[in-house]
Amino acid sequence: MEREEREIETSGMDIEVITESSVKEMEAIVEKMPRMIEVRKKMWGYFLDVSLDGDWVVFVGKDGKRVCELRGAGAERILTILPIPLKFPPELEFKEESGEDNMGKWYSFRYFAMVTLGSKTFPVESIANSRDKFFGVVNGQFKQIENVSRRDVQTSAHNGLLKNAIKIAYGLHKIPAEILEERGIKLSGMAEFNSGGQGGRSGTQSLDPATPAQLNAIMAIMKSKEMNNAAIIHFFTEKKLKAEITHDSKENKDILAVEGLNKKQASDIIKSFDEKKEDKK
Repeated sequence: MEREEREIETSGMDIEVITESSVKEMEAIVEKMPRMIEVRKKMWGYFLDVSLDGDWVVFVGKDGKRVCELRGAGAERILTILPIPLKFPPELEFKEESGEDNMGKWYSFRYFAMVTLGSKTFPVESIANSRDKFFGVVNGQFKQIENVSRRDVQTSAHNGLLKNAIKIAYGLHKIPAEILEERGIKLSGMAEFNSGGQGGRSGTQSLDPATPAQLNAIMAIMKSKEMNNAAIIHFFTEKKLKAEITHDSKENKDILAVEGLNKKQASDIIKSFDEKKEDKK
């Protein structure tokens, strides 16, 4: 059976023909790559050198490996020494969404921009939701929507755009914790989360979020020491942790929430206050 031969329609298609000049261009790029890699490694080193202990958050996977992600404050510090400035458009694309499901009402803010670094332009997106851990959750439960600060959620989405742009532009994503430790950055005072979810390994259970019972115990101990709410929040700020205190009108008591506080850290805080109590005796 003979096949009918037809011309292939190529209109509208960009077909690159490999020529001697294009091969030479690729060879020139390949020759520069080892130097480019070395320069990038040195640049990462300088970025890490300006980092402080609270600038990175640690995530622990099911396999027990720890990777670090850059926080907003760390991104701002790195911005001050960038060799090539990031260029954002005069106006950012902004979108607000809201809805309701069986858990109640929610809303989110999204910022988007095409960011330029040298000769490269790439898309960057940042989204913050009223149900994000710090804004909308207290002791494992979602807050009522009216108790969530819209301004804080929107600010987080806006500031996240800069953080994500720096991470994308310079490859600062999922940095192994060992690299930060080798640079002298202490991780013990940083927030750690088990990215494996509730089904994570038993070996990382101490990195699970502090329990409501632990938070209540910490609150009770601090109140017994005549610490007011401002003093309690300052206590956690010094540990590079964000604390929030809300009042439960039904129970008539203050509720403590601390972003990134894990079980081990909470246990250590309770133990330290108990030890101080014993010392006084």
